[in-house]
Amino acid sequence: MTTPIQSSKVVKNYKEEISTEEERDALEEAIEKTIEYENCDASIIQQHFETLSTHHEIVDRNYEELTESIDTDEDLYWDEAGEKLYDFIQRLSNYVGSTVNRGNYTTGVLLSRLDEMCDSDPLISEVYDEKVAELDVSLHGPFFSGLRNYLVHENIPSVILYSNTEIDGHTMALDKEEILESDHWSPRAKGYADTWEDSIILNEAFEDYQQSLDRLYDWLIKYAAERFEEKHERQLEKESHAKEAQEKFFEVADIETRTIKWLSSHEDVE
Repeated sequence: MTTPIQSSKVVKNYKEEISTEEERDALEEAIEKTIEYENCDASIIQQHFETLSTHHEIVDRNYEELTESIDTDEDLYWDEAGEKLYDFIQRLSNYVGSTVNRGNYTTGVLLSRLDEMCDSDPLISEVYDEKVAELDVSLHGPFFSGLRNYLVHENIPSVILYSNTEIDGHTMALDKEEILESDHWSPRAKGYADTWEDSIILNEAFEDYQQSLDRLYDWLIKYAAERFEEKHERQLEKESHAKEAQEKFFEVADIETRTIKWLSSHEDVE
């Protein structure tokens, strides 16, 4: 079984277990090569994408809970739907909040680092903005943020109704005209509402938004991998050198390695 590479912090902890000059030299070499691997551009990029992956997991979980709160197998009249509506508002807040957090991390942290490390034009952030416009995510986001704020702060539930007409099953829907005539929605949010013919069917709207976001981030991961292919190849070389240095130290010092997992495979970035 292949021993996983260990972090420089873990390797440094072996200082207390060495006693000879040969062991000390091997340890210093292992630490040096490991730090070189950790600090290379591709490793830093990898760590940022791993953080992004955590955001993905939160968004996906909140999306699943949100869709569960929308669908129902029962005919519900407004005076019977209060509890379900409040549950929907809470889950909507969770979902919108998680998509906003992921977006802020993407534009405020990830793209900034990618632009700094990119050696050629165009800037990745510029291409990302073009992709956002192409997928109409710039319209979806303001609408759902507006919906959350509208329900939480204005407390005007008449805009939501349970419908079983012209829809498979029972779900929540929004009256398009009421949104367009309201002063509580931004122009971009109204622009999204105006793309619907009549009522805005929420389960369809959220599914479309989620799929658009998935396409956006799938594209970003693949595009970044292409732009940083050379850096990734250098990362693999440094990873190999660090692993060889660590294995040499463990052999010289006759130490059983501690099975502490560090970074996940670079394949997560591809």
